[in-house]
Amino acid sequence: MPEDERPSHGSGDSEKERCAMASPFDHKVVVGWIETGDYERLRSEDHDQHPSGRVGRPEDIVRACLYLTDPSNDFITGTNLTIDGGMTKKMIYAED
Repeated sequence: MPEDERPSHGSGDSEKERCAMASPFDHKVVVGWIETGDYERLRSEDHDQHPSGRVGRPEDIVRACLYLTDPSNDFITGTNLTIDGGMTKKMIYAED
């Protein structure tokens, strides 16, 4: 039997197995451009290309994670949250 067809025994090695082992309460946060350096050095073009009108900051991610982990939000389960200022929808980027 080829190695990639051998039965798995809960090792978590395959992508399919990792998905099956994930809890329905697991959240996934997908982030876009989050500037962690000198925010003031960004060009207006950098901000303007985002439908939100600005490049992300680390605080944007922190607020989302705090919201998802707040015990009072226990009815929110298995969320895939994209934090990218709308760039996923736009999919057009400014030239350098």
